[in-house]
This record gives sequence, structure tokens and C-alpha cells, in this order.
Amino acid sequence: MVGHSMGGMTVSSFLDLNPEIAAKLSGVIYSAPFFGLLPKLDSFQKFMMNQMSKVFDEGVLIGGLQLHKITRNKNYIRCLLNSNK
Repeated sequence: MVGHSMGGMTVSSFLDLNPEIAAKLSGVIYSAPFFGLLPKLDSFQKFMMNQMSKVFDEGVLIGGLQLHKITRNKNYIRCLLNSNK
């Protein structure tokens, strides 16, 4: 199963609501998944994000998806958790 952008969120939500189908899949490919919106930002937060975007080429936003729902590969989860250190 493949999900791109908002389709990634749709696939993820569908599989979360249908665990019997998810259990039958070998895997899911997410391409630029859209997992949710950030909470409403105040003007200072918007300013800081704008400034940081000029310094950093890319960043990671937490979309609220639990890691164990992204992959069953425990090594990959450890790698994701350690990449922020």
C-alpha cells in the first residue's frame, strides 16, 4: 500500500481503524506523508520558525503519529529516536 502527502494520512488512519487489514500487509510506503497540522502559532513562534528556516535546510516536525505505527523495525525506530541527539 502506498500513500502520498494527504494520502499518507488517509492510509495511516484507515489502517489504524482496520488493524485486521493492516496485519495482512507486508508494509506501507509513505511518500511525503501529511500527518497533521501544527497547533496555531503565535506571532513570536511564526517569527522564530521563519528565522530558523533561513538557517536550517530541513527539519522534522512532529505530526503526532506514534513510531510503532510507522514501522515494526525496532532498529529503524531506535535510529529515528537517536537522530535528534
